[in-house]
Amino acid sequence: MPSVPPEHDVLLALAPIASVPARADWLGGEERGRLAAFASGPRRAQFLAGHVLARQLAVDFAGGEPAAWHFHIGPQQRRELLGPGGLRLCLSLSHSHDQVAAAVSARPIGLDLELSPEPRDWAGLAQRLFSPATAAWVLGESDAGRDRRFRQAWALLEAQGKRSGEGVQRAAFRRQDLRPAEAGEAEALCWPVGEGGLALAGWRGMRMGGKHRPAGPASGWDYPAWTGAGSPASRPTRA
Repeated sequence: MPSVPPEHDVLLALAPIASVPARADWLGGEERGRLAAFASGPRRAQFLAGHVLARQLAVDFAGGEPAAWHFHIGPQQRRELLGPGGLRLCLSLSHSHDQVAAAVSARPIGLDLELSPEPRDWAGLAQRLFSPATAAWVLGESDAGRDRRFRQAWALLEAQGKRSGEGVQRAAFRRQDLRPAEAGEAEALCWPVGEGGLALAGWRGMRMGGKHRPAGPASGWDYPAWTGAGSPASRPTRA
């Protein structure tokens, strides 16, 4: 594992897809094959921007040349970048509309960006998809703000699924509460981005870095153990 610079544990970047250089020559053979398979121009641009942005972060984090970092899928389907001399970084990517986000770290992380502007029945969706406590947080905002809170909650839950390696499982969203926490001591951070949010799941006390982080302060969040009906904590113990 790389020696982590003292000023940060995680490097994060959020950028317009159009601003990321289209350096397909930085990609490995498997990535280039995937890139060539995309018939959609927007989907191709999203993929390329994410993988290029990740390499820029890896260079800032641990050095080397961008093309020397190789994309790899590790245990539990976690994304990684393997660099010179056996360096290994955990990687998480996300994109939404015309924006792309990437984060790298020596420890498992999860990142999700949610910017969808489509009008929906946010109250109904929150009640169907989230735990009662998370749904109550979404519904505690005015009608005009529920779409933003819904997307932030979804981003936090999806980021947790990526960090844990379990992936995005909607059934798990019903079993996971979200609890506000001090940003400096939280295991997840969420930045407001437009009418949505960018969420990063990591660990308490993580030190953030990056030249292109979202503007504005982040809110802190924890993922408390779920104690709803059917959870291990709610089951009676045997005598």
